[in-house]
Amino acid sequence: MSTALATGPVTRTFTLRKMSEVFDISAPDHVMVPVFDDRTPDVPAIDPLYVFEKDSLKRVLQWLNGSFGKNLLLTGPTGCGKSSIIMQVCARLNIEVFSIGCHGKLEFSEVLGSTQLAPFVQKRNDGVLTKLGAFITNLTKGALDGESALEWLQRCFSTVVSRYVYGAATLAARRGAVLLMDEVNFLHPSTVGAMNTMLDGGPIMIPETGEVVQPASGFRIAVTGNALDGGDDISLHRGVQRMNVALMNRFLAMRCDYMSKLQEYEVLQRVGNLPSQLIDHMTTIAAETRAAYKAGAIETTISTRVMIRWARLIAAQKSQLAGPDAVEMITNELRFALLDGASVEDGMAILTLLKKTTGESPAYVVNAQQPTPVDLNKPMHVNLYVNPNNGQPKYWGSIVQSDTTEVLFFEACGTSPTTQLKQTGYLQKKASQKVADGYRQITFQAPLPNASENLNKLLVDTYRLLQNGSVASLPDPVMRAAMIQIATVLERADWLTRITN
Repeated sequence: MSTALATGPVTRTFTLRKMSEVFDISAPDHVMVPVFDDRTPDVPAIDPLYVFEKDSLKRVLQWLNGSFGKNLLLTGPTGCGKSSIIMQVCARLNIEVFSIGCHGKLEFSEVLGSTQLAPFVQKRNDGVLTKLGAFITNLTKGALDGESALEWLQRCFSTVVSRYVYGAATLAARRGAVLLMDEVNFLHPSTVGAMNTMLDGGPIMIPETGEVVQPASGFRIAVTGNALDGGDDISLHRGVQRMNVALMNRFLAMRCDYMSKLQEYEVLQRVGNLPSQLIDHMTTIAAETRAAYKAGAIETTISTRVMIRWARLIAAQKSQLAGPDAVEMITNELRFALLDGASVEDGMAILTLLKKTTGESPAYVVNAQQPTPVDLNKPMHVNLYVNPNNGQPKYWGSIVQSDTTEVLFFEACGTSPTTQLKQTGYLQKKASQKVADGYRQITFQAPLPNASENLNKLLVDTYRLLQNGSVASLPDPVMRAAMIQIATVLERADWLTRITN
């Protein structure tokens, strides 16, 4: 069911959709988010590789709600994804975004808009043609006696047709969209001070036209920057200016950091189906480089954007991973992705770390095809652990089909799982910690009979059917046995009754 919402000069309709489907995360089915029904040209493109971190997503959604504050300040190290989370949340909700790249010479009037020369190809009318003719005449006749070159040019251009073009702030305010200001701490203090009325939700005055723009209800402002709070890392960023307390108090504040190793692993896995050990090496190098950058030991860091670029370059030459030149190829692609643009000292430090991490002959050089994808038409063993998690149960387990391959899967029950290829034995090494965290083991019949469909999908679909109360019996004996155990762990007597009757 669609609902209408007036957003400035237009009315857009939205539909409530499940958060789990919109953002591809685990969330209860009753948690819904409003998604606009149309995608305008000003809605950001969806990045299919983007992985949402739940706490950050929650904060951005609270900001977009507007009940807690309409201005959001995102601070954190270079390349940690401050702008990306705003763009990707808006992309999935079909919210328009108008962006400004801030710099020291940017004036507030430019944020609102500017007077520009109109194109000569316009609707034909006497006023336009008269002005155009006067411009050409003055230009060809040259300067009058005693007239300086500057005065002549001013006289010529005073006859040119001009128009006022709205800037990003005015467009966002009129349309009830998001204004995203990147690197706001490079702005001159006078420009920042001029933003106060807009940050307080007041009307926007346009001196050139005399227009007063009342912001539409959905208008939100997000600003990003490095060391905006003047913290310990301010010394890493040249040219930045600390925001004063009065300005900081106008914002909800959100400190961002680089993705966790597990999140980044998932992103890179989507890029080029690279060997898991190689991805482990890449994420380790990124983590240690970032730590050195934060400590001030180097001036270069590896952002997730660089990691994706590096992974794509490697994936384009994946066949070389099985050969003796694999490490050299990986090194060269890191140079191309980042290091050739860094200082010589930083490049040498990161390359030393790369050599230390990969070694001379890593496992993926010996056999770039391991671990291999599971063939779901062959017998397999299943390990499964379930955690009640205070009413929002989670599962964690693996599918083992050979002596070398294990598919790790995990997420909230009823949600499409996140999967990772691992060497056999990975889950067994981690199981004791999971048990300590409250997970309980579910024992499948082993080996599992031939599966005609994806086991993970079968688990999720069966769980959802039970959750929705639409299963009276389960014909598949393996799934039936698994669900009886899951229902027991979750203390769902109603499920047990339906399964066993």
